[in-house]
Amino acid sequence: MGTYLQRTNSSAGNRTTFTFSTWLKRSALTGANQTFFYSKDDNQNYIRLYFDSNERLQLRVYIVNNLNSKLETNQVFRDVSSWYHIVWRCDTGNATAGDRNRLYLNGSEITSLATETTPDQSTTYPINNSSTLNEIGNEAYSQGEQFQGYLSQTILADGQSYAPTTFGSTNANGIWVPITQPSVNYGTNGFKLDYAGTGTSADSSG
Repeated sequence: MGTYLQRTNSSAGNRTTFTFSTWLKRSALTGANQTFFYSKDDNQNYIRLYFDSNERLQLRVYIVNNLNSKLETNQVFRDVSSWYHIVWRCDTGNATAGDRNRLYLNGSEITSLATETTPDQSTTYPINNSSTLNEIGNEAYSQGEQFQGYLSQTILADGQSYAPTTFGSTNANGIWVPITQPSVNYGTNGFKLDYAGTGTSADSSG
């Protein structure tokens, strides 16, 4: 909790089609924004995926300091005892405006939105550029909106728009669970973070 990862790309990848997937568990409701994925080319061109001060999930994309794209859920996320699987599926080249950005929770698309602002077709996003800065668990602009909680199996697939069934499935008890080794093409700037410990046992240290 209160820590984050940061990486700057060295090569350009796909800036219109990609997928972000992570499992997370909140540990504190602070009444402030908590960012768990942030990507920026510079301080005027950036992406934020976060829980806002009202505990709603938001996706925002700014291009030249203007809000280009936004998804804000009606649903609130106040449960600090359960894991959530969140997938953001992006394909700005899609002919259907509402399918250019899609959010999923535990395998199901989130369709109840307080706000939906869609990008123009084939909009280039501030991600997967040769100098893009990515942060997991924090917002790089002010460094003041760190995610409070736990993360597991965080994935970015550069150049692919994947359904949530690529990363999870429903078990015999009807529970949405992760696929340990998902079949993913990571592209140029993609990654998979398992946050493995130093041990070999099947617990929080292994």
